[in-house]
Amino acid sequence: MLNKPLSPGRWLQQLPDRTFVRPADIPATAEAAQVAVSRAARRGDLVKVRHGLYFKGPRVDGRMAGPDAEELAAEVLGSTGVGPAGASAARALGLAGAAPEVDHYAVVGHPSKAFPDMVVHSRNNRARLGLGFIEIGLLEVLRAPEVYLEDSWAGVVASVIGLIAAGRLNFVAVRRAIRTEHNARARENIDRLAAEIEADSEAPTG
Repeated sequence: MLNKPLSPGRWLQQLPDRTFVRPADIPATAEAAQVAVSRAARRGDLVKVRHGLYFKGPRVDGRMAGPDAEELAAEVLGSTGVGPAGASAARALGLAGAAPEVDHYAVVGHPSKAFPDMVVHSRNNRARLGLGFIEIGLLEVLRAPEVYLEDSWAGVVASVIGLIAAGRLNFVAVRRAIRTEHNARARENIDRLAAEIEADSEAPTG
């Protein structure tokens, strides 16, 4: 006996948490799929991220959580050579409290399209392709830390040491990639940061 195909609503219900959904993903007619995501969003079972893109997240205090900055960047921009920039980078590193009005991201090369709800900065350093999201965030902060940080330079050192200890940041890889950055301030600041990390911890700095 053949299994009966799931209705669009049931199909959405069986998705795991932290899943992005587009109406085109749903095995149904375009009209039925759009009705299903619209109803789910009104019930609070999906979060509408932008036109044509929804997110099924975990429930926090009775409300469904939306994607974090890293998840959204990976879904929209890809996960290679992509990271937060500007105030978004400072916040990703735990160095700024308030979220910026619009998230900023840095990508290697030129984005193929413009995005109404994010600012995308083009970078030419292909060594960034080997870095993760947080690592690119650190590189971006080091370009002009006095502009974006709410915390002191000591806060930068403490944050980076914590991220290294948690296994979330490969400082050696950042230091290697930053050597081919055009931004001289970033190169100067990574050396200063490495010296202070070595003085305060046993974390490898390359």
